[in-house]
Amino acid sequence: VVFTLPPVARVGLGEAEARRQGLDFDVKFKKTDGWYSSMRVGEAYSAFKVLVENGSGRILGAHLIGPGAEEQINLFAMAMSAGLTANQLKGVTFAYPSYASDLAHMV
Repeated sequence: VVFTLPPVARVGLGEAEARRQGLDFDVKFKKTDGWYSSMRVGEAYSAFKVLVENGSGRILGAHLIGPGAEEQINLFAMAMSAGLTANQLKGVTFAYPSYASDLAHMV
């Protein structure tokens, strides 16, 4: 985590690293400046990129910028350490509106 404004965070592999390892994965990327979690604090710069392995659904890496990134990355790290798949993470119900509730839309 880099505690800047907005915060930036990363866990796991980047795209180049995953490609070098020969992994087959999808990249989930979206700008989130229009999401409530960004709009409610007036943040114009926010986005995510999540790498999900095809077949297994394993989360290979998460890259975040924007409000809440410093907390969301902890949840991604925990999910990855516990071996949760993207679909399993989608199934977790987080309080809304919280930064955690955005995770289901990122995987």
